[in-house]
Amino acid sequence: MATDRSKVDFLSKSSLPLQILLFFNRVWVFCWFLVLLGVFIWKGTALPYPDTRLAPEILLLFAYLFVENVRLFLCSKGNKIESRLIVLLSTSLMIPSALANVYYIFFQIYVLRIDEIFNVISLIFLVLELAFSAYAILKFSNLAETAAQALGSAVCLLISTLAPPACRGHPSVRRGLATGGRPARSALCGSSVRWLQTTSKRKAA
Repeated sequence: MATDRSKVDFLSKSSLPLQILLFFNRVWVFCWFLVLLGVFIWKGTALPYPDTRLAPEILLLFAYLFVENVRLFLCSKGNKIESRLIVLLSTSLMIPSALANVYYIFFQIYVLRIDEIFNVISLIFLVLELAFSAYAILKFSNLAETAAQALGSAVCLLISTLAPPACRGHPSVRRGLATGGRPARSALCGSSVRWLQTTSKRKAA
C-alpha cells in the first residue's frame, strides 16, 4: 500500500498544464515557421528587399525552429522525469527565442501585421511556459509545499494573537510549545478559531 502511495506522489509532481501547453506550443511553432516562411518568400518577390538582409532573416527562422524544438523537448522531458536542471536549462533557451520574436516584431526590414500577431502569440506561449516551468521547479524541490506550510503557520499565529489568553491556556498548546512541535501550531490555530467563533456568536446575540 505504501508503494502505491509513493507512486502517486511521484506522478503528481509533474505539471499537467505545462505538458499540455508544451504540446500546443510544438504545433504552434511549426505553424509559425510555415506561415512566416511564406511571408518572407512573398516579401522577397514583391518588395524591394536588400540582398544582404533577406537571407539572414530567413536563416533566423530555421534557427528559431531548431532552438524551440530543442527547448520544448527538454522542458517536456524534464517535466516528465521531474528534473529541475533540465527544466531550468529549457527555460534558459527561452531567451534567444524571445529575442527572435522581438526582432521580428520591431527590427526586421518589413514588419507586417501578420508578423506582429504571430510573434506576439509566440511570446505569450513563452510567458505562460515560464510561469508553469517556475512552478514546476518549485514543486520538484518541495519549496512550494514548504512555503504553503510556512504560510499556514504564519496565518495561525496571526489569528492566535487576537486571543492570547484563550489560546495559550489550552493544554495541548502548552505541551506543544514545550516541545516545539507541529501540534503546537495546529492546536493554537484551532483554539484561536474556536475563540473567534464564540466571540462572534456572543456579539450577534
